[in-house]
Amino acid sequence: MIFVDIIIAILLVITIAFCLKLNRKIIELQKSKKDLAVLFKYFDNATKRAEEGIESLKYTTHKATASIDNKINEAKMILDDLLQMREQFERIIEDVKQASSETRQANINNNIGRTVHSNFFQNPSRISTHPATINNPVINNPIIRTPSNDEFATSNSSMSDSKKNAITELLNKISEIQKKTNN
Repeated sequence: MIFVDIIIAILLVITIAFCLKLNRKIIELQKSKKDLAVLFKYFDNATKRAEEGIESLKYTTHKATASIDNKINEAKMILDDLLQMREQFERIIEDVKQASSETRQANINNNIGRTVHSNFFQNPSRISTHPATINNPVINNPIIRTPSNDEFATSNSSMSDSKKNAITELLNKISEIQKKTNN
């Protein structure tokens, strides 16, 4: 029986040793569990900050995109306006050229008639009937000239008020541009 008691005592000592070793492992596990809880807390905070950052980034991106879209739309509207103005100015320029050439031709015709009429009465023998002379009047005549902008605007009564205003605006803008380039 002593032999059995000694075996039981040895087994009890071994069990106590294992229990002590297990107790140390459990204490280490609890400490690491606390450290792990702190680590999880930091990880959770970092995740929340990342989510907030992503939301902020989405908001900022959306805001910037809306702002850029507005600027693009404004630029498109300005471009359309400029293209329309360009077309209007081109039409006005064509009208001005046509009116100028009509006025010039009318002045030439009036001056040819005056010249022929006055030359005929002063010296009828000097009037040439040669086609080159009739079709090519004296160009260097100071009476034949292109009217100035003011004369043109007042002399052409067939032109509508809107065209006159557009021409005036165009001339003002041209003079402003010339002033800016001169400065």
